[in-house]
Amino acid sequence: MIFPASLRPWFWMLGWLLFFFLIALVIHTFQSVWRGEIVRDYAEGKYFKSSSSAPSILVLGDSLVGTSFPEDTSQPYMLGESDRWARIWLPLASYGDYSPLFGKPLPHLKLVVINLGTMNREFFSDDMVRTAKLFIKTAYLRISYGKDYAEKIMEHENVFQFIDCRPLSEKKIKRRVKKLKKYYEENSSLSPEAIRFLKLLKKSADFVVVVRLPKAQVLENKVADLEATYQQGLSEQLRREGIPLIQLGEPLAEEFYCDGSHPNDRGVAIRSEQLQKLVKEVQLSTL
Repeated sequence: MIFPASLRPWFWMLGWLLFFFLIALVIHTFQSVWRGEIVRDYAEGKYFKSSSSAPSILVLGDSLVGTSFPEDTSQPYMLGESDRWARIWLPLASYGDYSPLFGKPLPHLKLVVINLGTMNREFFSDDMVRTAKLFIKTAYLRISYGKDYAEKIMEHENVFQFIDCRPLSEKKIKRRVKKLKKYYEENSSLSPEAIRFLKLLKKSADFVVVVRLPKAQVLENKVADLEATYQQGLSEQLRREGIPLIQLGEPLAEEFYCDGSHPNDRGVAIRSEQLQKLVKEVQLSTL
């Protein structure tokens, strides 16, 4: 078929739009399946081989969890030696990445902690470039590593390659604040799918807590009113499900972060203390 010359640019544009849509669909389909399988295979292979060595405290989330709570293999216990703990994270993680892990019964869990950003992410990040890079990297590593792919991907890949670890400039602060405002406006409630996932967690653990990991003061102060409304609405929604939403401490000065969101070594020390305090409050049932 020969199209009129005046319409050809439109057909070219529609063709490219269809092409990018199909690419996005492929990325979504394959990566959403792969990421869930990686988490499940990794957790089952490392933490849940036997009930005697399985953790009773599980911390789940995205790169904020990964950098805030580095897992020290020399200290597998939380608060003494009564409770083993484990932290599982993925860059740009969504709650859907963890669903396969809870698809069958796990050894008894006392507490599951998951960060709010993970619960608010349906899968695709609004940063499509980062999402595409993660897809390509995941595909390459899965093919390259073979049988032991899960542990190698989860433990030997550097999260900081996806983090712009530099001080916040004024231009970057304005851009981040604009992005935060949009995020709070568009994520004022959890989806029905996210609520179903939380109910799945409640079947696997005595206690489930959703935590918010605050960003640097220089960012939080500029969106304080909007953030308070956002957090109040989500807190009420979670309370109806019998799940508390806890902000882990107050926003820290920029010097405690590497990029305004992910903590540096000084910030990690504070976050670790805050997590232990949260676990103690759960043990004492004071939440």
